Amino acid sequence: MTSHLIYRVEPGRDCSFHSLVSLPGLLEAHCCVLGGDSRQPRRNILASTRVIQPPQSVAEVRTRLRRQALNLEEKIQLIDALDLCGTKITQEFRTARAFVVAAESVPGAEAWKLAADLWNHVMQSESARVITQPDYDQMSFSHHWAGLLDCPSFRAKHIPSAIATVDTYRKVLGAVLPADDKPTISIIGLGELGGRICDAFLHAGNAVVAFDIDSRRYEPFAGRDRFSAAPSLLDALRSRAAATVFCAHANSLSASVARTLVGRDGSLCVGGPEAGLDRDGSALRILRDGGVHFIPSMLCGSLGLAANLEEALGLPASFERARHKLAEHVAKAIGEMSPRGELFDESWVRYTQSILGDSGDTTRSDHGADVTLQMS
Repeated sequence: MTSHLIYRVEPGRDCSFHSLVSLPGLLEAHCCVLGGDSRQPRRNILASTRVIQPPQSVAEVRTRLRRQALNLEEKIQLIDALDLCGTKITQEFRTARAFVVAAESVPGAEAWKLAADLWNHVMQSESARVITQPDYDQMSFSHHWAGLLDCPSFRAKHIPSAIATVDTYRKVLGAVLPADDKPTISIIGLGELGGRICDAFLHAGNAVVAFDIDSRRYEPFAGRDRFSAAPSLLDALRSRAAATVFCAHANSLSASVARTLVGRDGSLCVGGPEAGLDRDGSALRILRDGGVHFIPSMLCGSLGLAANLEEALGLPASFERARHKLAEHVAKAIGEMSPRGELFDESWVRYTQSILGDSGDTTRSDHGADVTLQMS
């Protein structure tokens, strides 16, 4: 696609908006970069990118971009408040979010090339290094960026997020079940992350019922004791598993799925590291009204995000320390859960708001963002 490109930068509320428009107008890229403290310039920008389809007004795109950049900022504020890294991440990174608005007729390679061009303009305009990747469910496009941006293939990959997920589920289930109970776990999605989570639960002695749209992903578990493949997603959701872990691409937890989970016997915990899992407020209300504990995606992915950020800064890994810190925080939230008669997600939100306040940061309750780096 041969076209003329127009680049613009405009100030926003505590941010800057950047756009790169391809003429004729079948393709355009927009991003929001949150402003930094000029007294303490941060030379890194943590970003995430997604391709969306028109029609999208520029005003709507900018509203979504700013909201989701703020959501990503909250994530790194929480990483600092939980003390999961060896340095203050908020002193190193600003945050940003980008959308590429592309007509269906535009090849994916062209859309991602425009995104890479936009980020190169941003780096020059903001005098900062951009660390960005496509969202997890679009990683197949990442080769289009190779050599264009700081788009690393992180060494830690999915291992820290898998461990954080399994550790948290085991602690929550341990708080509501007898100590020697080995509950069945349902896992939706057996990719690199879901497969690691499945393997960890099987090693711990739990039975696992799993579903994936790609039947080849069952092969590593064929013949394993206590593993069974569900013939359909509905079968997995309706299983008698005490806990469900979502590890698919995005948007798995809808109101109808929540009703199915609440309606099955013995459902205690639902959540997982899947991107945007807490986006549907009605689904979360159904789980809460049904007395089901929700385990947020940010919590499950926190160790992965912390490891990625340390790698991006060239810092030595502090995974075991971070794992110990996270376990302490989860235990404190669980300790406050029963006396208050709360579900885990209610206690976790209350707890994290308190430590964010103690650290001098402000927190935003803004479900509806769908940001991922390689956080899972």
